[in-house]
Amino acid sequence: MPVSWRCMLVNPLQQAGFARDSARAFREDEAISFCSRKKMKRISNIRLAIKLPIIIATAALVASVGVGLGSYLYSSQSIQHLNEERLTLIVEARRQQLDFYFTSIKNDLKSVATNPNTRLSITNFSRGWRSEGKEPAKSLYDKYVTNSPFPIGQKQKLDSTKGSMALYDTAHGVVHPWFREHLEDNGYYDIFLFDVKGNLIYSVAKESDYSTNFSEENGGEWADTGLGTAFRQAMAKPAGEQSFVDFKPYGPSNGDPAAFLSTAVANDTGETIGVLAYQMPIENISAITNTVAGLGQTGETLLLGPDNLMRANSHLSTGPDILIGKLKNGVTEAAFSGTPNSDHGISRFGNDAHIAATPLGVFGAQWVVVVTQDLDELNAPIAGLRNAILIISGTALILMGLIGAAVGRSTSLPITRLSRTMDALARNELDVSIGYVDRDDEIGAMARTVEIFRESALKVESMNVDKQHADNLSADMIRQLRVTSGSLKSTAEEISHSSDNLSKRTEEQAASVERTAAAVREINTNVQTSTKRAEEANVLVSQAETNAERSGEVVETAVEAMGRIEASSKKIANIIGVIDEISFQTNLLALNAGVEAARAGEAGTGFAVIAQEVRELAQRSADAAKEIKALITTSGQEVKSGVELVNETGSALNVIVSEVRQIHAHVSAIADAAREQSAGLQDINHSIKTIDEATQQNAAMAEQSTAASHILANDVSRINMMLNEFEIGEGGGNPTEETSKSDNIPESYSIKSRAA
Repeated sequence: MPVSWRCMLVNPLQQAGFARDSARAFREDEAISFCSRKKMKRISNIRLAIKLPIIIATAALVASVGVGLGSYLYSSQSIQHLNEERLTLIVEARRQQLDFYFTSIKNDLKSVATNPNTRLSITNFSRGWRSEGKEPAKSLYDKYVTNSPFPIGQKQKLDSTKGSMALYDTAHGVVHPWFREHLEDNGYYDIFLFDVKGNLIYSVAKESDYSTNFSEENGGEWADTGLGTAFRQAMAKPAGEQSFVDFKPYGPSNGDPAAFLSTAVANDTGETIGVLAYQMPIENISAITNTVAGLGQTGETLLLGPDNLMRANSHLSTGPDILIGKLKNGVTEAAFSGTPNSDHGISRFGNDAHIAATPLGVFGAQWVVVVTQDLDELNAPIAGLRNAILIISGTALILMGLIGAAVGRSTSLPITRLSRTMDALARNELDVSIGYVDRDDEIGAMARTVEIFRESALKVESMNVDKQHADNLSADMIRQLRVTSGSLKSTAEEISHSSDNLSKRTEEQAASVERTAAAVREINTNVQTSTKRAEEANVLVSQAETNAERSGEVVETAVEAMGRIEASSKKIANIIGVIDEISFQTNLLALNAGVEAARAGEAGTGFAVIAQEVRELAQRSADAAKEIKALITTSGQEVKSGVELVNETGSALNVIVSEVRQIHAHVSAIADAAREQSAGLQDINHSIKTIDEATQQNAAMAEQSTAASHILANDVSRINMMLNEFEIGEGGGNPTEETSKSDNIPESYSIKSRAA
């Protein structure tokens, strides 16, 4: 059986179960070894230019697939975890914001309910209600709604009816601006005041529920609404405890959803005299839930009630969402049970989304804050990462293939060229150029070895040529000596003449060096003077730096004083606020006094005049307090401006101190440089002295050189006479002419003495 077939028959023989000891079988290890050797031989026969790119590309492919797959799996899991954690943090942040806002509303309701102005307002409005005749509800509705000069939605702009001296109108003109400003500052939809019988004796917005009755006993039109429930719950509780009625449609507000927060108001003896109620601010609540930071394009925050309906509008909706939008799934149900939760689910738009929910207690009611974001948007970075990994891996694979091709070519091409060069050297072609000798790798070592071989061959050839020319060198040397001796004689004479000139110039140079030494000494004196002036300037700059730092401390003291002035201005403003409050209270007391005087009839006429004067005096006090407050505010602004200017002055002084320090450093550097220059000039002075001494020595040596040049000229004349005693000849010909005709060297020359 041919040996080449054995590789193909090893596995079939094993599968067929042939015995190892069969006479026809052959040893498996021998066949496998043969196959391995044959494969290795085939691989070794592949050119390096092909083998290296394949190896590098294969390694790059394995590395790219491993790194890319690992990076994709790890990064996708990390991105999903970060997205879940981000939504959980966002829903908790929204819960805290809403909880803080609802707590602030609760505290504000309590503060207004316990305010003496509110108590006095309910008392005065109740008295004014009773003084309006048999139909007070219709009378007040006609005054402030039907006959109001302002359109629907702006009825709150009417402070009081013109020319009316009625008790209700007078009280309304006093307290309505304050309640309206409080409503606008806090964003409430409306503020209500009830008496104990359920009459809505005051409303800021003056909608269709104004001046109606909300008690069930009296059969009020809006008694079964959320506001009616809020009134009854507040009346059933002690003063100071709040009652909350969740969102549901409210007719007087065009049927829009409305929620109410109410509390009973008591007088100084603890007796309940009425109810204060707020209509919840929908826009402010929606503004908190519509914060879109960190939620991308599809994310939103929902506020759900126990019925799974929304309690705030969403920025992703084109219309209202309260009591319309709905979301119910396992995540929200777990949150309603009191457990914060986060998981995948279906958004209210029907999209796959990640949902995070957490419970929120709102005035005793259980709501849920929900944050959702579509999975397509959340997983978009993962898809982008996958595409980026594929692109990078493909690009890296292509680059590694190109690098492998370049490496293979850079390795195989030099070896091929060196092989051709060695073939040429073997043919004795020594003029070939050998490249790659500058490389530091193995190829460079091979090239340098070949270069050594070529240089050795060139040396052998050069030695043969030198041997042929050796005999001719002696004759040429004698002829050149004759020519050189003549030139040497002329040169010796020139040296003698030059030595004379050198001696004169050396003496002149010695005089110049002496003058230079004197000039250097004078410069050294000037530099020492400059050094002293620089040190004095350094002291002055140091003093300037100290003065600038003291000025900075003075400015800091001024800043502190201005701060104390600003604090005093704020205290004065607070005192003015107290005076304004006292004026307001005095006005209300005067109003009550006027009411009592009116009830007393003619007996209280004089008291009514006094009460009117007190009201006017209180009003003038309030106006004066406002003017003083405005002046104090302006003064505070001017003080603040002064503080800023003083701070700028301090900053400028700091810059001056910094620059003075730089000048100090520069002057110190100049002084140091001057001292170094002085030391350098001293060294130069010493060097010039040394040069002067050397110049004197050179002058003496020049005289000696002159004498030696004359002796040299005499010696050259004697050498020339001795060379003339020799003559060069060649048997049968003139060596000079023979040498000039051909480059071939004669076999022998004869050098004879004339004396012989």
